[in-house]
Amino acid sequence: MTYFYSTRLWRAYWRPLVLSQEPYCVGYPTEHHGGALVRTEQVDHIMPRGQGGPTTRENLRGLCASCNRRKSMDEGARTWR
Repeated sequence: MTYFYSTRLWRAYWRPLVLSQEPYCVGYPTEHHGGALVRTEQVDHIMPRGQGGPTTRENLRGLCASCNRRKSMDEGARTWR
């Protein structure tokens, strides 16, 4: 799949696609919610764009806000080490 990114494309295509295909958070770390169903609120780049991660469906997943925040904090900590 071709790598491309734009805010307009993101809002119109990628975000709604991921949220519809993954309505429940997978957790970060995986199974963080202990089997509870928590609605997906945000779309996460598994490999961050800043580290060369593409905006392709294979690199996107749905997370709740708290898991996405936790993952972002972990990535930030790794960046500063």
